[in-house]
Amino acid sequence: GYIISGGLGGLGKLFAKEVAAQAKSPRIILLGRSKSSAESDMFVEELSSMGATAQYVAVDLCDLASVEKTLKNLMKEQGQVVNGVIHCAGNLQDNFIINKDKEEFASVLAPKVSGTTNLDVATKSQPLDFFVMFSSISGVIGNPGQSDYATANCFQDQFALYRNHLVAKKQRSGYSFSINWPLWSEGSMSVSDATKDALKIDLGMEPLSTKQGIELFYACFALSRPQVFVVGGDIEKLRANILNLSIKNESSDDLRQHSLQDFDKQAASSIALSRNVDATILDSDALIQSAVQFLKQQLSSVLKLPARKIDEKAAMEKYGMDSILAMSLTSQLETTFGKLPRTLFFEYQTLQELTDYFLKEYRDVFIELFGERSEQEKPKFETHQASQTTQLKNESTILPTLRKRRNAIPSFKTLSSATHKGQEDKEIAVIGLSGRYPQAKDIKSYWQNLKEAKDCITLVPKDRWSWEEYYSDDRTEAGKHYSKWGGFIEGVDEFDPLFFNISPREASLIDPQERLFLQHAWMAIEDAGYTRESLQISREGDLPAQVGVYVGVMYGEYQLFGAEEIQKGNRIGMTGSLATIANRVSYTLNLHGPSMTVDTMCSSALTTIHLACEDLKNDRVDMAIAGGVNVTIHPSKYLMLSAGQFISTKGHCESFGEGGDGYIPAEG
Repeated sequence: GYIISGGLGGLGKLFAKEVAAQAKSPRIILLGRSKSSAESDMFVEELSSMGATAQYVAVDLCDLASVEKTLKNLMKEQGQVVNGVIHCAGNLQDNFIINKDKEEFASVLAPKVSGTTNLDVATKSQPLDFFVMFSSISGVIGNPGQSDYATANCFQDQFALYRNHLVAKKQRSGYSFSINWPLWSEGSMSVSDATKDALKIDLGMEPLSTKQGIELFYACFALSRPQVFVVGGDIEKLRANILNLSIKNESSDDLRQHSLQDFDKQAASSIALSRNVDATILDSDALIQSAVQFLKQQLSSVLKLPARKIDEKAAMEKYGMDSILAMSLTSQLETTFGKLPRTLFFEYQTLQELTDYFLKEYRDVFIELFGERSEQEKPKFETHQASQTTQLKNESTILPTLRKRRNAIPSFKTLSSATHKGQEDKEIAVIGLSGRYPQAKDIKSYWQNLKEAKDCITLVPKDRWSWEEYYSDDRTEAGKHYSKWGGFIEGVDEFDPLFFNISPREASLIDPQERLFLQHAWMAIEDAGYTRESLQISREGDLPAQVGVYVGVMYGEYQLFGAEEIQKGNRIGMTGSLATIANRVSYTLNLHGPSMTVDTMCSSALTTIHLACEDLKNDRVDMAIAGGVNVTIHPSKYLMLSAGQFISTKGHCESFGEGGDGYIPAEG
């Protein structure tokens, strides 16, 4: 009898038919993950019509107990032995390695790792003639979008060698070998016509026909080697791009090593034009924009998406980029730039990063394309209008000039000087957000409150002060306030000083506004994907990265508690400077840019964001942390505003509306 795992897959069916056609009245056991269905029943009937006794069994190959029990029962029922195992099962989930989680990686490895070992253990006492594993060429030449699949196939390649050692020790039987298959025309893992064309043009590789595949299977059998790499197409191109004439007599391990070296060498090759060009042309905004738009058009044609909808600063996976499309786009770009690295779209996640790479490595090509053309001759590309970002009051935000590489430590570069017009055209991206608001502990809750039009005004909380002691309906009564309403955030007294290397005693003397802004500046940095260490990376030159901190704040009330303690006879030292709010962030994060606290009354937060944007546009800083904070913790603020007749009795801001009698201070 013969066992075929992945028996209902493309290759599983093809080889089941081959066994049925070549063997005399064979017993074929098809193993698969899915439950039996009309499709499996029809295929079993087809094999039966060819003279085979066939059976489909649903079993989890990753469960050794289930595999052993299933095969033991089948052999017992039929009184037969297993003569051969064809392990076709596999799972493929294309994705860049940086986007794969542990579960996805494990699910791809499972059928080829656990499945292989379990089939081996379950058949170790059977008199096998062969134990063959259907591996893939990705195990030899790799694939940026199939890291887990390549790993799984490498395991099978090595397992074949290991099992042959067991055979030599009489612990197993049957010739073990792994075949690194390419694409099959009738295989289950199909690709688009565009990808097939790219493989043919790029590597000289073409999918195998069923006839070719079967013939090569028998040829692999005759070689008596533990691993055989199979590929079809233009033999000269294949030798030049994948194999190498010098390795034809070497072992499979050497074959893999040399193949990878040759592949990397080919992928790293580049072209350069021999023209003498003016280097200043490259640095012009016009050439940079032309390069961006050129690459947008290339990406647009592959993704079937208008170029104007592609944001050069967004991750390309947002638009559906996968390993197949990456291969197609790489081949398309090679018609202009020559041979390109296979890992191009693995290393550069955004169109902006890709543009920077091409301008650095292929500057002459772009100058050839755009550098010497007049304005009238330059191609007209679709333009992308930057979206306007509305800032939120009391939030901490990060405003960078450069996009970071996804999941990697960002680097800063000194930007070239620009004209005033160029400064106005510069785009500023908000890449990190954090904030806390009345009845909203974070940004997500805040947006939900806005969505639901939730009224977040409440009575003064008991943990601030007892409003009953200060409240009066009589507006003329001294020492009293006639409003008991406000917007108050929770947790202003919550702080982990040791996390920030601050002693608990010192933390108790720090203004809650300072503690709160420090926490959310840190969380905004994390939200942007940065760390304290990555913010220290230097510019091009000797200066450290310039990261500015801009804080808008209006009131400082915490020192009033210190004054009260002094009146009680307790000596206490508390800072009265709000500048420490910004300075604390700069000190904690070891930042080397401007550090300023701004008080322009109600416009303080907006003013800080304006100042941050101006410094970014003028290249004074590489990045900015900007926002505002406002926490009311002492009743004196209400007493002061009541004396000035500013507090609203309705609990809402109606200073300039009809019937309005004041406003409620923006609390935090």
